[in-house]
Amino acid sequence: MVISATLLALSIAGFSQHIEPLIPALKSNWLVAHVITSFLAYAAFAINFVASSFVLYSSQKRIDKIVGSIMFGGLLSLMFTAVIVSITHSSPLVVGIVFLVLISTMLFVLSFILKPYTSKEWIEKPLVFGFVLLTIGIITGSIWAKYAWGGYWSWDPKETWSFITWIVYLINLHFARKKKSARFLAYLGVIGFLSVLITYLGVNFVLPGLHSYGSN
Repeated sequence: MVISATLLALSIAGFSQHIEPLIPALKSNWLVAHVITSFLAYAAFAINFVASSFVLYSSQKRIDKIVGSIMFGGLLSLMFTAVIVSITHSSPLVVGIVFLVLISTMLFVLSFILKPYTSKEWIEKPLVFGFVLLTIGIITGSIWAKYAWGGYWSWDPKETWSFITWIVYLINLHFARKKKSARFLAYLGVIGFLSVLITYLGVNFVLPGLHSYGSN
């Protein structure tokens, strides 16, 4: 999911024709630790998202099936759209909407043959793993920021959304420990991953800030 979203974003933004040396702020071992832990956290949250979506997709409630179908439709649409846009240079919005509607509709029809899946194991385990890694990623990022820009925290859009995502998953963990139903945790998982996508891609390519290297 994260890789698909990255490919789509790169296909939209385009690849630079000129290779330039890294700016001083990016030459740091703390940055390496920050990027690795953050990316692994996002990968864990992606697993949590897929498990959450499947719980909704296989539910007996029609609204859950619709949400689950749209989530899986969005996942597949990202992959197909990234490929088509990179080849044809078509409008990603139009291609994405077409794929989303077609795939989500097909998945919704197929969802009625599934039995309900209510296990919380693949929702909770990646949640814990991802939250720990995200916390480490934010800490190492703060240390890197101190060396690169002279301050641990500046409320840059990326930092702000990282904090929002951390809070969202902290709430997820809280309710997981309260033994809430798989359906309830699944909706929280979907909300959490939407926050991840905004943090990982939306901020980089839309909002200006210290982390907006992709927009340069």
